[in-house]
Amino acid sequence: MKKAIIEREQDITEKNSQRIEDIKIRKTEQKNRLIAKIQRRKIKLLRKLLKSRKVEDEDSTLRDIIQDYADYGSSVYAGISREGLTLDKLANKY
Repeated sequence: MKKAIIEREQDITEKNSQRIEDIKIRKTEQKNRLIAKIQRRKIKLLRKLLKSRKVEDEDSTLRDIIQDYADYGSSVYAGISREGLTLDKLANKY
């Protein structure tokens, strides 16, 4: 009788440890899937952020036409001869 009780308890202990091991493996897999999902989302958001910053940088380099015409020393009013054709070179035509 004692031998049967000891064997039954050992079987129960083995089943419990196997169940715990299965749960541990399942939870570890869930955790790894969740971490992978979060990392994919992070990469996606970082790419979006870099793309938006790039667009903002391109927008900031556009010519500010109002500022050019407000400044009388700008090349709009007085072109620089090293940049190409100026009106003084062709003054005798006019």
